[in-house]
Amino acid sequence: SWGFSTGSNDMWADYSRRIDRLVRHINPTLTVVFSAGNGAPAYGNMTAPAPVSGVIVGASTLFGTTGTFETIMSADQITWGDVIPFSNRGPSAMGKNGISVTADGAFGAGDLSLNEWGDGWTAWTAWGGTSRSGPVAAGTLTLLYDAYKQAHGEWPTWDKARSILMAGANHQRYDTFVQGAGMVNGANSAAIAAGDRGYYVMPDNWTGGDYRGTEYHSFASIMHPGDTSAKTFTVYNPTDSDIEVKVKSKHLVKIGEYSFPFTTKDQSLEDGAFTKPDYLFPLTDLIPPGTDLIRVQIGFPADQFDANGDYRYDNRWRVHIQDWTDLNGNGILWEDKNGDGVVNADEIDTGEHIRVAYGYSSGPTTEVRMTKPFQRMHDGLFISLRHKTKTPDIPTTNLTIKVDFFATQNFDWVTVNPMTLTVPAGGEATFDATMTIPEDAEVGMYNSAIMVDGANMRVVVPVVANVAASGADFTFGGGRPANTPYDNGRMFGYNNWTWRADSGDWRFYFMDIMDDVPENSMLFVDTQWDNPNIDIDTLVMGPTADEFSNDPDKGEPDVYGPYTLDTLPGSSVNTYVGSGRWVWYTNTGGPREMVAVPAQEGLHVIALHEVYTSGEYNDVSVKGQVGMLNVSPSPLNVDAPSDVVTTTIHVSASVDMDDLVAEGFGLGLPETFTDLPIKQDDPNDPWTSSYTQTVTIEHAAYLNVDIQGQDGDDLDLYLVDPMGRVVASSTTPTAEEHVSVKFPMDGDWIIMVHGWSVPTGDSTFDMTVNAVQGYDITVTNIPDGPFAAGEVIPVTLEISHDMNLGDVLQGALLLGPSLAPGLVEVPVTVTAVKPAPVTVELPLTADTWVNGGDPAANYMWDNKLVVRPTGLDNALLSFDRSALPVGAEIVSAELMVNATLESGALGKQLMVMNVDPFDPMTVTYADGLNYFNPGPGVDVALGALTLDATEQVKAWDLAGPPGNAQLAIAADGPAGRIVFISSDAPDKAKAPKLMVTYIPERD
Repeated sequence: SWGFSTGSNDMWADYSRRIDRLVRHINPTLTVVFSAGNGAPAYGNMTAPAPVSGVIVGASTLFGTTGTFETIMSADQITWGDVIPFSNRGPSAMGKNGISVTADGAFGAGDLSLNEWGDGWTAWTAWGGTSRSGPVAAGTLTLLYDAYKQAHGEWPTWDKARSILMAGANHQRYDTFVQGAGMVNGANSAAIAAGDRGYYVMPDNWTGGDYRGTEYHSFASIMHPGDTSAKTFTVYNPTDSDIEVKVKSKHLVKIGEYSFPFTTKDQSLEDGAFTKPDYLFPLTDLIPPGTDLIRVQIGFPADQFDANGDYRYDNRWRVHIQDWTDLNGNGILWEDKNGDGVVNADEIDTGEHIRVAYGYSSGPTTEVRMTKPFQRMHDGLFISLRHKTKTPDIPTTNLTIKVDFFATQNFDWVTVNPMTLTVPAGGEATFDATMTIPEDAEVGMYNSAIMVDGANMRVVVPVVANVAASGADFTFGGGRPANTPYDNGRMFGYNNWTWRADSGDWRFYFMDIMDDVPENSMLFVDTQWDNPNIDIDTLVMGPTADEFSNDPDKGEPDVYGPYTLDTLPGSSVNTYVGSGRWVWYTNTGGPREMVAVPAQEGLHVIALHEVYTSGEYNDVSVKGQVGMLNVSPSPLNVDAPSDVVTTTIHVSASVDMDDLVAEGFGLGLPETFTDLPIKQDDPNDPWTSSYTQTVTIEHAAYLNVDIQGQDGDDLDLYLVDPMGRVVASSTTPTAEEHVSVKFPMDGDWIIMVHGWSVPTGDSTFDMTVNAVQGYDITVTNIPDGPFAAGEVIPVTLEISHDMNLGDVLQGALLLGPSLAPGLVEVPVTVTAVKPAPVTVELPLTADTWVNGGDPAANYMWDNKLVVRPTGLDNALLSFDRSALPVGAEIVSAELMVNATLESGALGKQLMVMNVDPFDPMTVTYADGLNYFNPGPGVDVALGALTLDATEQVKAWDLAGPPGNAQLAIAADGPAGRIVFISSDAPDKAKAPKLMVTYIPERD
């Protein structure tokens, strides 16, 4: 009896696959039993671990044996064999049936611990839960294991043991998502294992279809409308006599319903006694002939459950089906003697009634069911209500009571052949089942059963049709109410504020994206329902690499498929605050949730979870649309050469959009804190958290907090908003926790770290706080809608922040329709980089040369520039450097000249040098100029030459007074003269030209 309620991917989870691998590789004769959990009556609330090779056990009923419940007068009045409403049920997130069997979990006797009670013969107590039913099923398995070993000399493998366990179970006439094969029967299963009587069927359950042509041991099987799938089943007869069995396909179909509103009397008139109802309603005459199952649902408004909205219940109701035995023969169970409409203790016949089952989840909706009413009741059945928790602040409750009646009927999606077969003694026989999905079938899950009937037993084989969408453009849910207990288009709530995160109704819709997905695509899911007081989360699970499918050494893709599925980022915000309570939050502010997750090729499942319930109606219609959304680029990486930059992203969708809004947040960086102190706190009171920290929020996209504690510690994490409410929590059984709040309100938030279990008394942990907030990212342009499917929408952003070179800051752009402005998060990373290089031509203001042969001469107006080696003649150039800003980083400088050879041989080297300041109008060789910092030499050639002047331009003082900057051209090598065209020559286009490339300073 253990598991983790915080995850959503049950059979896909690491623990589930790990246990399955251990069984398969280390001990295939090991059967691992798991308690299903106590979070129902919702569908789909299975938890991990739930390996496909395991036995998942729900809880069946037993009332009247312990003296805990209503007083009865004889053993004949004992009721048993239903499924208690709290028993978790399928389907699983893998699209499997989930539940294998049920066993007594409501309620029975059990030992008290040694020395806890003084009198030995009374050292027992009544207890229940799937923590009881799991061990009961395990005990049943020990009987069949022992019987099998004695008969066959070896232990059965896990699959054979489970098949025998399920074959021996009593069919409860519930749907298979609730009962699996039925309630365990140790005598039957042991007899089958021993070969004394009976038979069993393998496989013991079936989900039709495959995945792209392959049936995997532990992966989803899907079908599409119009598909057909076949399976061969083997019936094993371990006895010494031939047996004949009949095979048929069945499911539960609604054959009637009755509903009525009921307003209770003032709460002061109700005593809420545990074994006496406050209200009774006759049920017998409402039951149609042929009824196999009754379902009674009650609901009342959420504001009558939690009157002040503090997420603590104020008003709770229990619903029962009571079996009445008219022991005194007066023809009545209750007489309203005082006419107040309330059942008083002196008005009901004690000893004549006992509950068949009862719904007692702590929420505004719950239910109770009863199987085989006509076969099991004595003198009549009643619906009863008990006011468990009451307050004068809610004097009356407005209840809606709905009763549905179901009968077992043929299921024409599944046919079997042959329908009758003889199984030889000690042998086996087979039959084939064919599942055909109608062309108009809606996406969703459908359950039924193949029933294999012998002379004195029935084997129930759970069957699931997982109808999946092909591609990412489809709708789901809505439509007319289903005529089966499980409805793909309606949800019933069933939250339990005294349980865990798995409580609340779930629905699953699979899709297979066959084609390659364009880069930056998002899978978009728009879910709508018709009650504004309800909150339904949308979780999208998609392909995720794991050890069992993808590890190059240990992976077994032929067993576990191409990957696992896990919840993708972008799914609904997790607002869980513990004890089955979720803070109401939708990203539209109303009865609609839009999510967008990274899209990829492969199998996906949309999981809807009703996390907040209101019971004005008995169910809520839910529907959704799926499409693709493309945001490019995403993530957005911006190189910022200045403190203000502009960029554009583009958005398109495969569905029409009414509008598009966007808002930027940031910039900043996460903060990390190490070695923070934590103590052992009161585990029952998070408000005793020994570590708290305040975070001030202003204009934030989200607030994320992660903690990492020491091995062996169990730390919990809570976020308290500025109004003092816990709005997010993470309470896993580890020291690693994560919480996130999208669009947190402005103000001071409190992070509380709670030492739930710190064995050493004092310990430490690390924490990272990432508050993406600020006004540095602004949307400057976005077109008005509406937008047609496929239309590309440009969104222009301005990013402004004081940054230093090398700074890396983070932000976010949230965009979506105005109903869900945070639908898509585009992470933004801004890196302060150098500006782009700029190339300029510096104007030549003067050019001249000095002549060693005529030291006093000035050549300012000469139409040529002359250079001779060894410094006899040098060309002098003066440029206007004003185009180079202060702080410019010089990348390169090229001096371009045009040369002619006047005398001497080629082979000389030309170079650029720095030179002392000179006046071009007067400078002569006799001035004795200082030349320095020579550049690399270039061989002389006739015509255009390019000389490297990079280091010489770098040597200029750009921060000095404005003015000209000067260079010299010198030569080295054999004697001779080199003549360049000057600015005074007729062909001025061939005059010296200086091109400088530089990087300006950041603005």
